[in-house]
Amino acid sequence: MKPRVYIETTIFSYLTARLSPDLIVAGHQKITELWWEERQPYFDCFISQVVMSEIERGDKSAAQRRVEKTIGMPLLNVSQASEELASLLLREGSLPEMPPLFWTGSIDNILCY
Repeated sequence: MKPRVYIETTIFSYLTARLSPDLIVAGHQKITELWWEERQPYFDCFISQVVMSEIERGDKSAAQRRVEKTIGMPLLNVSQASEELASLLLREGSLPEMPPLFWTGSIDNILCY
């Protein structure tokens, strides 16, 4: 059984965008591309509806390139309990303000920047 990894939105953006003139961003893009080509096949990759909604936004051509990278990836289900936990953590200041990334099931890793 392969390790499971949750792929966050920025990975798809770095993977499909034109190479940035910013050296740090370009480095993130190249590292992401290298991981995708060489390491991604060794993982079972998952996304959530939150990721899908985010990568479908913006320029239609760019969105299409991002969406194409998700083909075959299962969507994780968000449970009521995980939504309640995310809300509590946000209220208490334990998490930065962002869409909840909690789901049902088991994930071994999260890939993000």
